[in-house]
Amino acid sequence: MTTVVEMVTFKLAAGINEAQVAETYEGVNNILVAQPGFHYRSQSHDGKGNWFDVIYWENMEMAKAGSAAFIDSSAGQALCALIDEESCKVLHMPVATSTMGCDPDN
Repeated sequence: MTTVVEMVTFKLAAGINEAQVAETYEGVNNILVAQPGFHYRSQSHDGKGNWFDVIYWENMEMAKAGSAAFIDSSAGQALCALIDEESCKVLHMPVATSTMGCDPDN
């Protein structure tokens, strides 16, 4: 099986700010960590209005199931309500290669 990265890019809806998005972090993370095959999530923005949600999954089947669980959850719906729907793009891509850095404290 191939690890899958889910990349979601979006802009916030008019009038929405970063603090409102931050209020969704815990709920969304709780939904994701409960999903089979979930590995890692990060959310970032470039300061120019572009947001990036990156999630790693064990395989494509688990990625699609996890995405569905997110959409069906109240936490997922709360985050989606803050997003400019027209700007949102979701990709599920098999990972071609990956590497991990070493812990500088060890």
